[in-house]
Formats: sequence, C-alpha cells, structure tokens
Amino acid sequence: MAVPEKKAAAPAKAAGHILQRASMAMVVLVAGIGAAWAFTPGHVRDWLAARYLSDTPEQYQAFMDKHSDSKYYEPAAYRKAELEDTPAAYRDYLYEFTDAKFRAAATDALTRLEQKALGDLEQNPTLPGLRTFLVDFPETGNLDRVLQTVQKNEALRKVYLPVILQQMEECRRLEPLTQLVDSLKMTGLPVPALTPAPPTVKKPEGAPPVAETPAPATPEPQPTAPAPQGPAVSAPAVPAPAPAGNVQPPKMATVKGGIFQMGSADGVKDEQPIHQVTLQDFQIGAYEVTFAEYDKFCASTGRTPPADEGWGRGHLPVIHVSWLDAVAYCNWLSTQVGLKPAYTIAPNGAITLDRQSKAYRLPTEAEWEFAAKGGASQQAYVFSGSDELDEVAWHSGNSRNSTHPAGHKKPNDLGVYDLTGNVREWCHDGYGRYAAANTENPLGAGITDSRVIRGGMWGRNPLQQRNTYRNFAKPDYKDYGTGFRVARWR
Repeated sequence: MAVPEKKAAAPAKAAGHILQRASMAMVVLVAGIGAAWAFTPGHVRDWLAARYLSDTPEQYQAFMDKHSDSKYYEPAAYRKAELEDTPAAYRDYLYEFTDAKFRAAATDALTRLEQKALGDLEQNPTLPGLRTFLVDFPETGNLDRVLQTVQKNEALRKVYLPVILQQMEECRRLEPLTQLVDSLKMTGLPVPALTPAPPTVKKPEGAPPVAETPAPATPEPQPTAPAPQGPAVSAPAVPAPAPAGNVQPPKMATVKGGIFQMGSADGVKDEQPIHQVTLQDFQIGAYEVTFAEYDKFCASTGRTPPADEGWGRGHLPVIHVSWLDAVAYCNWLSTQVGLKPAYTIAPNGAITLDRQSKAYRLPTEAEWEFAAKGGASQQAYVFSGSDELDEVAWHSGNSRNSTHPAGHKKPNDLGVYDLTGNVREWCHDGYGRYAAANTENPLGAGITDSRVIRGGMWGRNPLQQRNTYRNFAKPDYKDYGTGFRVARWR
C-alpha cells in the first residue's frame, strides 16, 4: 500500500508548486501594477478615475478645477457637457475652446436640443417657454419659426410678440422693426399693431431710452448735500437741454462735488500715490454710449459705423471707437442739443477742452473714479456699487465673451450703470503717474501721447475691474472692448 500512496502524492505536490508559482506571479504583477500606478502622473490617475470609475459631471468638474493644464482637461470638459446634456453646458464648452476637438459633436447636440425645444414651444407657446428658448439659443436661426408659432395663436399674439422683440434685443438679435414686420407678412398671417407696446410687457429696468421723439421736459432737480453717513444724493434722470433735432439727449446722473482720496495702496504702481482730489459738481452719463446713439452720429456726419463683432447693435455699448471718435461724438451731441461744443479741434489736429463749457465731453479720470466710488459718499466697494462683481458687471466670468445691453446690471448708488465691466471707457485725461500733491479738478498729464481708459471690460478678470484700476492707449486706438460715456460740468 505504501507505493501507491507515494505515487498519489506526486501530482499533489506538483500542483502545489504550480499554485505557489502562480501566487508569486500574481504578487509580482500586483506589485508591478502598484509601482506603475505610483509613478503615473497625478493628472492621469485622476483622469482614469473620473472616466472609468465615477463618470459624473461633478467628478469631471473636480478634475478640471485641479488640473487646468492637463491634456485631459478638454476631454473632461466635453464629457461633462455630454453628461449634463443642456444648451448651457455645450455652449460653455464651445466658448472655452475656440479650436474645440469636439466642436462638431457639440454643435450637433445643440441642434438636437434646439429642435426639441422648438417642438415643445410649438406645442405649448408660453411666456416661460419663450424666455427659456431665447436664453438657451441666443443665436438661433429659427426666429421666424418662433414668430410664426406665436402668430398662429390669436389669443397670445398680442402678448407674446412684444416679448419676442424684447428678448431679441436682450439676446443680441434685434433687427429693424420694418424687417420684422416684413418677415411676419411673408407668413401670410395677420400682423398686429406693434406700437404702442401692450402694458403687460415691461422693458428691462434701466434700459436706455430708444424713442426718437424726446420726452417732455421736466424741471431739473437741484442737488442737495448728502446725509453725513448715507449715500450721496443724486438725480439719475436729469434732463439735458431740449434737443434741436431728432436726437434723444442721454440720461445723466448728477454728482455733487467733494473731496476724495484718489488711487489705491494695493501695490499697483500707477494707482499710487493716494492723493487728495477736489471736484466741482458734474453730470455723468447713466449709461455707456450705445450703438443706437452712435450710429445716428455716423449717419449724420457720413462716418462709417464701427464694427460690432457680430454681437448686434441697438442697446449694446458701442465698441471699436477711438478717443478721437469719442471727442467728435461729444461735439456733435452738443450741437444737436443747441450747445457750443466743449472741444476745439485745431487745423493741425490739436484738441483743447474749454473748462468753462457746460457742453458734453468725456469724464475726467478723477470724475470717473469719484463716480465709480459713489460720489461724495465714497462707498468702500471694490467695484462700482458692490463687492460682488456679478451684481454690477459683465466680466470674464459671466459675459460669455461678448458685450451685453447697457443698464442690465445693478447700478451704483448714483444710479450709474456699467462703470464696472461691459466695456472699458475712454476718459479725457492724458495718461501719466499721479502727483502726490492735492489737486482740484485735474485733467491728467499735460504732455502725453496716451489717454486714460477706465472700468474693465467683458473679457477681464476681477483685478482689472476694480474702481482704481487704470489703463491707457493711443488716442486713435480701437478694439472690441473699449467704448465711452459722456459727462458735463454743472
């Protein structure tokens, strides 16, 4: 019996050796994988975990926040958009990546979502539905289809057509009214009267006036001194002189003069030294000059209208205008309302400003900063009217890379809109370093080949949106982020 037992033990022993070798191999393999994983770059490990373990929008956002310079950043951004599957998500992806690898797929997804939204709108044309559609698809090519949907419902036509016009304006899709009427007539459906607008539709608060006919003049309120601890008393809607032609005078805010500390100690050299400035009473435009206003100037003077980057015109702030253009506009506006221009332009091109003039001009840099800080009350806000940038400004974090209609953010304490963000603004002054001495009604550097620009813009970060941040450019410089507003001495 002993011999068979030994023969039976041999295979068992061999199997044990095989299992032992397999176990050792597994240990070595696991150790090798562990070592390889340990030496794998952190962004790769996090990408693999996000893509093949969790695959959630939250995990991809966490990856993007942690690894903004990773080669997997864009794939993570697109996969996040794909999982969320919303118009905003795909637009965010396309705005962030100008040479997007997944552009075709994102565009197809937007088309799919738009067609679905249009179908839903045709089945149930409601005010919330219209608003959502035009916000989700601001560059839609299907506005005629939307208009036809509204036209087919007699009960809703009168209410929703003005809403569409308003939303088209806010979404940078405004066309001349006659073109819209012609478009409606082509549908073969009745066209309702579009003016006056029904009382149920309210214009966005703060939107600049667009009427060709001036509003009846009202007595101009006299400024009063501010309360010791309260905000400065101002008149945001001070009437300008009666117009001589068809030009609507701009809405102005009256700013009570006073003494303030100009500049900042935050470490930016050209914002120093902090120095005392005394200003007389003045008025400043409640809004940035818009395309609607500037285009009238171009038509009147034979100038070529400036480019709008395809964003639209109307109530959007004018861009692609130089300091020289802004000065010319101020002089033209003054003549339109019966005032002698504040600027004298000599045959050799030299420009001088009459300090005694009550006509329209560019604000001085000191006036601009004084107004941005709230006038005599000098509120200690980082931005004009708030410490929360989103409340008062269109900037790099919320603008979606374009300008927005003037007056759609919160105004500051003086009733002035968009001093922070949207477009930065030309000031009258020549650019130069501040003097330490106290000054009164300063006009900036006397001899300089650059002019001051203030206020940040739609494509700049919070640092460049602060009330004290300064910029400058040559007088003939133009770009897609620079416009202006007007001012007057009292």
